[in-house]
Amino acid sequence: MTLSPSSSIIIDLLLLADATVAQDKAEVRRLARRVEKMAESRGSGVIAKQARVVEMLAMEDAPIAELSESVDRLLSESEREVHALGVWAEDCDVDSDRRSA
Repeated sequence: MTLSPSSSIIIDLLLLADATVAQDKAEVRRLARRVEKMAESRGSGVIAKQARVVEMLAMEDAPIAELSESVDRLLSESEREVHALGVWAEDCDVDSDRRSA
């Protein structure tokens, strides 16, 4: 099943939020890096920068409250860009490569 970039980023962000609640900093770090790379490839410097902050906090073993706050900022920035600006839409037809199961 092929997902659109917006679907992929939303799933990764949900998993990232769950990993934060579970206090799994290794998974937070892995998912934040994945979000960062996808954001960079889609030209979203704001999301990439905030994902990098989350990754660095997880690497530095920051307190979970601080990490959670940073993840919340990442979610807010991502939601704003994904829905308001549409930066994650495919260049041509959003549904052209999507297949449903």
